[in-house]
Amino acid sequence: MNKEINIDDAADLIIEKLNAGGEVSFSPKGTSMKPLLSGNEKVTVKKQQGKLKKYDLPFYKRQGTSQYIIHRVVGFDKSGGYVICGDNMLLCEYGITDSDVLGVVTGFCRNGKYHSVNDISYKLYCRYICAIRPIRRLYHRIKRKFSK
Repeated sequence: MNKEINIDDAADLIIEKLNAGGEVSFSPKGTSMKPLLSGNEKVTVKKQQGKLKKYDLPFYKRQGTSQYIIHRVVGFDKSGGYVICGDNMLLCEYGITDSDVLGVVTGFCRNGKYHSVNDISYKLYCRYICAIRPIRRLYHRIKRKFSK
């Protein structure tokens, strides 16, 4: 039986399981990772091994808050931290470090079918969504200007 619980209530158990080398599956909420994750998918997360790479999906706790986030690594800052952004977001988050990262998404289940982050179709999606980010930013800037 699947029971819906708030991630804050299960955070300690999730962290314990990840630190013990296990995997955790859950359905993230929110719209920041649309269209990849729209709330109906179940993601599988495991403890990260080494440094994250571009396009990885870290599961991390946002600094200074109690929010748990899954966003995409889109680059690296000068201090060695990660530049992270949701697929449906325009602004990036800087300075995320390995100590903030609890795990990394290894796959997701959509419409009953499992998709690994190692699948070629997923890798092509990552490159596409990151490549159009500047176009989306320009589009929204123009849209804001004309809506005034």
